[in-house]
Parts: sequence; structure tokens; C-alpha cells
Amino acid sequence: MDPKAARRLLLAADPLTDGDVLATRLLRIDEAERIREVLQDADITCQLRLMKPGRVAGSGRDPYLDNAYSTLRPSWNVIVSPADVARARALVEEELHTDVDGRDDTAEIASGEGPRPTPIALVVLPWDEAWDLVEELGRRGIQAAVGAPLGDGSLDEREAPVLVLPEDVERAAMLVPPEGA
Repeated sequence: MDPKAARRLLLAADPLTDGDVLATRLLRIDEAERIREVLQDADITCQLRLMKPGRVAGSGRDPYLDNAYSTLRPSWNVIVSPADVARARALVEEELHTDVDGRDDTAEIASGEGPRPTPIALVVLPWDEAWDLVEELGRRGIQAAVGAPLGDGSLDEREAPVLVLPEDVERAAMLVPPEGA
């Protein structure tokens, strides 16, 4: 696409001037066109945009591979309004069975359920004790996990955080053994 044609796509009156990219990776032209078709069928305003301009250089290169319209070279993305991003991603992933945003909770976000809260560290314990506490919390109906081990050395010599959801901190804290016990 020449620069003049690219500028034509970004006129001030264009409803997608401030649009967001649908995919978190560059798409091949055939992928982008399939995504555009799915979105148009669902009446979601979108447009293809060349994100990485191609260049054809010299006779020793394959012009097909360097061309922006190559089905092998990812160069494109699909632009939608910011309000439509979550719904568009969920629709594309459902219809085309392809991951466009690298998330496993896209459908939940699109339905308004939103992402799960980020777990927080309840306590840092030696590796084996952290796993024991996670097991005990699980028996009491509290979701917990052992975070990444801290420091260096063998695992049994390292400490790790015990992670719980924010709404479970108070209840879980009652099960944490006092320091030095």
C-alpha cells in the first residue's frame, strides 16, 4: 500500500481513526480478511490496516514473500472501535477457532464477567510448608497456589509465597501458623 492510500484510511472523519487492533499479533492477509468477514457478518465496524509495510527489493529476493499481501508474511491487523474489542475478539475466537489475543478468558471479558482478580501473597514460607498450607486451605474451601520460588539454590532450601484471592485473605490468614511456631 502506498503512503497516500494509507493516509486516506486515516481521515479525521473516519470512525476508526482511534480504533484498537483486534489481534495482539500481526496477521497474514488471508487471516485478516477472514476475521473481517466474521465481524462484518456480525455488524461490527472494522477495517484492515497494514501494520508493517512490505517492500520488494532487488532481483535476488522473492517479491511474493516481501509483498504486503503475502499469505505467508504477517503484516496486517483488523481495527475495531475500542468499545467493540472484547466482543469482536470473543466472536472471532468462537467462529474461527483461533486465538487472537493470547488470553484464555476472552469470552468472559466480552460477556462482562471480566478477568479473575489477581491473587495476592498471603505469606512467604519455606517451599514444603507453602505446599502444606495450600493443601490445608484447599481442604477448607479456599483457592490457593504456591507462587514462584524466591532466591537461589535447591527448591527445598527456598521460600515461596502462598497466593490467595483478595476476597479470601482474611479467612486464609486465620489458618496461617504464627511465626516461630
